[in-house]
Amino acid sequence: MKAIEIISKALENRSTNKGINYDIIIFVLDNPELHKSIIENKDNYTDLIHDIRGLMSKDVFFAPRVLNTEILKANKLLDRYFELKDDLLEFTDEFHDSMLYDIEGYSCEGLEAYDIEDLETQVKAFEMILKGYKNINYIFG
Repeated sequence: MKAIEIISKALENRSTNKGINYDIIIFVLDNPELHKSIIENKDNYTDLIHDIRGLMSKDVFFAPRVLNTEILKANKLLDRYFELKDDLLEFTDEFHDSMLYDIEGYSCEGLEAYDIEDLETQVKAFEMILKGYKNINYIFG
């Protein structure tokens, strides 16, 4: 909750749009992997708000000022993993539920460095599986 307090204080004098302020706070609540980095940069309000709003926009060209870049990598991997889950569903439902449980687990518990490595391996593996299904010249009926 320390990270939420820091962000709330940062928003006090920087934004009067309560809707956006609530969205930022909810985003921080939903992304516990950000908390450590927010606490480490607790006195840098402007850059914290900049980085959080940039992460919220999912802009591929966004460059964070103070937040950990591993978070960006983790978010991109999770987004790709989510896309792969749906792409594979066009060919098979064998992996869908387990991938969904993985995504929920990573989202709820946050990602550590070893989780990022595991997720990166999973993304590569499922990309190869998807490529294999696409290369099979078979009509599913």
